[in-house]
Amino acid sequence: MHPADEHAQKLTLALRKYDLDHLIALLPDLSPSQPKHVLRAHLKFIFEQAQKDKLDLLHPPADFQTWLQEPLKRTRHPEKQAQPNTVHARATLLTRLYRLLQEEGLIQQQPLQGLPRPTVVPTKRLPHPDTVRRLHLQTQPDPALHGALMLIHHLAFTTGELLALEWEHVDFPRNELLRRRTASPLPDAVRQALERLADPQGGPLYASGKVLPYVTDQAFRQALWQASKDANTDLVPPATLRLAGLHANGQQLTSLQAGYIDDRAFEDARAVVAALSLEHQE
Repeated sequence: MHPADEHAQKLTLALRKYDLDHLIALLPDLSPSQPKHVLRAHLKFIFEQAQKDKLDLLHPPADFQTWLQEPLKRTRHPEKQAQPNTVHARATLLTRLYRLLQEEGLIQQQPLQGLPRPTVVPTKRLPHPDTVRRLHLQTQPDPALHGALMLIHHLAFTTGELLALEWEHVDFPRNELLRRRTASPLPDAVRQALERLADPQGGPLYASGKVLPYVTDQAFRQALWQASKDANTDLVPPATLRLAGLHANGQQLTSLQAGYIDDRAFEDARAVVAALSLEHQE
């Protein structure tokens, strides 16, 4: 059996059994920046209700979007409803799930096309541009950390993607970086940072294995915390640095180049960034 066929069969079985844990394990691209327990928390009410109603998640009914409105809003407390940001996150994650199933060839059409979602309420503030510049300057003597920040700033990398990035994904002759089944042009700052990282490993054409040395998310965050301390700036979490990068460079990227497998999620992210930018100016 071809590996792709076997993978498709496993996905189908997980969906039929409403086996959310197995499904998440089979789809590492679902949301690389989020821990599995967070993904499970977002989707569990949908899968539990689908199992109770014997709803076929692989072939959802015509009224699927209407049916979703209740489990999307459910919480552990029957008298309470999930906050708009939580509902939005759940809807976005489920849309990504169906986009991946579509790419696997298991479904023909996206059943959540046009799904209504609540407006996201910004909960973060963009860092001041000077804070970002100081952090970039501070990390220049550290090729690994500087390279990581360039990938975040110019290509909206998540920490999960940073840890998973390998040299085989970087095509220096074509000046491209393979990302989510698409090739992103390498901005000059990113290419220069990657070349610095590749030089000790035999150069851009011979480097192999992982691009960055961080084994865990915590190791990367620790390095970022130390750099922020040395630069005498507030600690800016990687997710917020990503938003700052989208604010600065998002207009030059497609959704896939920015790491979003769902066009609507990308537009939502840019809308949040625009709202945060206006808030920052007030």
